[in-house]
Formats: sequence, structure tokens, C-alpha cells
Amino acid sequence: MRAAMNPIEDTTPSAPVAGAAAAAVRLLLGAAGRVILGGDCALDLEPKDALLLAYLAVEGPTPRGRLATLLWPDVDEERARGNLRQRLLRLRRATGVELVVGQAVVRLADGIAHDLSEGAELLARLDLSQAGGLAEWLEERRE
Repeated sequence: MRAAMNPIEDTTPSAPVAGAAAAAVRLLLGAAGRVILGGDCALDLEPKDALLLAYLAVEGPTPRGRLATLLWPDVDEERARGNLRQRLLRLRRATGVELVVGQAVVRLADGIAHDLSEGAELLARLDLSQAGGLAEWLEERRE
């Protein structure tokens, strides 16, 4: 996760979402992986974080073990689950918001808006070589 928060440059209006707190968070998963916080700050996402959030935005609720294995296909399941736990913790600390919820099955938190319904190409700036076990999925979704 890149630590620096930048003033928002994107002026795309947010899609309507339920709840005041949730309305303050918007995922930009088209060209770049970013989280818009409170309408005035943007946090650039690391490729794994962007992939994780994009996968949940597109596919919906997913068993934690499956998601961990997709993100870290070259390690055993226990280590992959640990990696996922750490990544979610860092993401929550960096944003101050719980973006992903659930235990056995994880999903985006209620009311988190994203730009994928606006016809944007999924993570267009992310090279497939950075996608690891999700490279094939990403390529299929871009088509």
C-alpha cells in the first residue's frame, strides 16, 4: 500500500450508496486501483489490494480460502490465508475503513461504491504479470 494520500483528482460523481459512512468510500478499479476516502483524499492501491477488491466487486462473496489461494498460488493454503489476513489488516489501517467483511466467506462491505459499472476496463494500468493467480481471471474480465 502506498502510504501517501493525495488530493482527489478524479471528479467522477459517486454512485448512490446507502449510509453516510459508506458513501464516503469509492473504489476506482477501472484504469487505476485507488480508494477515494471522504471525497477529498485518494489512496493508491498496491496491485494485490486492487486485485483483491476488484475480484470481490465483480465476483461477489468468496470463500476466504479460495481468495487466498488465487492471490498466492505458489504457497500452501495456511500461508496464503495468513497473507490474506495481513493484507486485509494493512488495508484497514491505511484507509481507516473496513472495506472487506466476513469470516469464512468475504465480501465488500455494504455501501462501498465502485466504478466498474461505468464501463471502465478492469484495472487497465495493471500488467497481467502482476496479477499472479488472478492473471487469467483478469484477462477474461477485461474482454
